[in-house]
Amino acid sequence: MFFKNNSEWQGLLGLAYTGISRPDKSVKSWIDAVMDANDQASLAFSLELCGMISNNNSNHIGNFDVILGNNERLNHTKFVANIIREWFYDITIFDITVDNQSLTTSSITCRDINNDKSIIDSGSTNLILPEKVYNSLTDALCKYVERNNISLNPDFWNTKDTSCFDFEQNWNILPNISISIARDANSYFILDLPGPSYVKQVFSDENSPLKYCYKVAIEKSTGNIGTILGAVTMEGFKVIFNRTSKTIEYQKGHCGPNVGLRGLYYDTNCDIIQKCSFKKLSTYDGNFFDRNILPIFFITVIIMVAAIVLVFLLKKGKENSWASHVFISMNRTPQLINED
Repeated sequence: MFFKNNSEWQGLLGLAYTGISRPDKSVKSWIDAVMDANDQASLAFSLELCGMISNNNSNHIGNFDVILGNNERLNHTKFVANIIREWFYDITIFDITVDNQSLTTSSITCRDINNDKSIIDSGSTNLILPEKVYNSLTDALCKYVERNNISLNPDFWNTKDTSCFDFEQNWNILPNISISIARDANSYFILDLPGPSYVKQVFSDENSPLKYCYKVAIEKSTGNIGTILGAVTMEGFKVIFNRTSKTIEYQKGHCGPNVGLRGLYYDTNCDIIQKCSFKKLSTYDGNFFDRNILPIFFITVIIMVAAIVLVFLLKKGKENSWASHVFISMNRTPQLINED
């Protein structure tokens, strides 16, 4: 739980798993502390984000509810994603489309979308995508705008810039961005995000002659943070994070943008989760082991096996000449190949 000084109680509430606690894993997350304090083995919580109160009020509203024990509010609808890794709320995305046109091509696969993870995170604001997925999505949006003669400056899609107008804009003219989320190995459901989900009003300087200002809530990820379904992708839905069943359930909300929720759809040709999930270790800091320790480990094993074979051959008097040849070969100085 983090609160900045003079923040008027605005901050981050620990809703994820203890594995990403800071400064270390011994720090219990807020949601785990609630479960322990209530002596509950079963816990879920729901978020229903509504967005801004009005065009004249930038405060955001929503509902947060902790659900302890077995509860009838856990309907277990068909729109349920499995949490594939318990650190952030890590899921598998099958596809992303713009105006029903898939971003996955010969150069972009569903694994690229999930590289190196795909998480649902209310602590992030925007829809954040790996670089080449982001580039493909913004390119598709630009082409849609051009095809439909929508008057927008090309710099509009730059999330660092604010675009201002002298009258309120109707962003329903923009296409849906649809996100297909794996339910299990052979089925998925789709979140439909209309223009108002990913183009958000912001407030300009009071002295600005243009009253209505907007920013695109889609950004390119930096480093290897992967895909993040931030708060803008949750607005309009009721999202239930069920820690007990290790699932995330989507329902239509009672406020926010007019989003869509549809499915189930089936793909029996492959295991969606195996096909699309980025390969990763089960622990939060396992990547260091993968990059640094594993190569050394395998080299050590190879050397030990070679040494055992060498000793065995040297003891066989009948094969002295062949053993000597092996001895000479094994004592050659190993060469490191620089592949830069």
